[in-house]
Amino acid sequence: MVDGRDAPCVLLCGLPSVGKTTLATGLVSALVADDVAVEHLDGDVLRRVVSPELGFSEADRHLQGLRAGYIAGLLARHGVVVVLSLVAPLERTRRAMAASVPGDLYIVHVNASRKTRLARDTNGVYAACVERGDVDFVDVEAVWEPPADAALTMATDAVAVDVCVDRIAELIPRGG
Repeated sequence: MVDGRDAPCVLLCGLPSVGKTTLATGLVSALVADDVAVEHLDGDVLRRVVSPELGFSEADRHLQGLRAGYIAGLLARHGVVVVLSLVAPLERTRRAMAASVPGDLYIVHVNASRKTRLARDTNGVYAACVERGDVDFVDVEAVWEPPADAALTMATDAVAVDVCVDRIAELIPRGG
């Protein structure tokens, strides 16, 4: 366990292509180097493996977050620090996720400019919208509610990945 109690969870949330998975990968590597038991739950992987039947409606996005929170809670109860990288666009979903984990849930709002997101577009989300002619899309046809209670906000187009990772890692208590 981390600090003798249930392990904390870190939710890296933000719009598509802001760098959530990149930061999560770096954070996991940093924690492993510090001999911390850690697991990464990535939204794209969970959607493919755990929730392939879900689409991108508000209800489906909420259910995806609930499932991720449940899994994170199971791991955290066994002393595993969980790093989640999900869009998690709804405040009610993030609140439900926090209620599912036994320890702290540190919410990190990861963001980048629209120009950067369009350039990165790792999953082709923005390209598909543009192809359909959705030039005024509200960042992928869904509601996005920025977290009001984020422990950190990281602008990945302004701050280097290693600096972001170090700042996020500082949130996680360690020691005996």
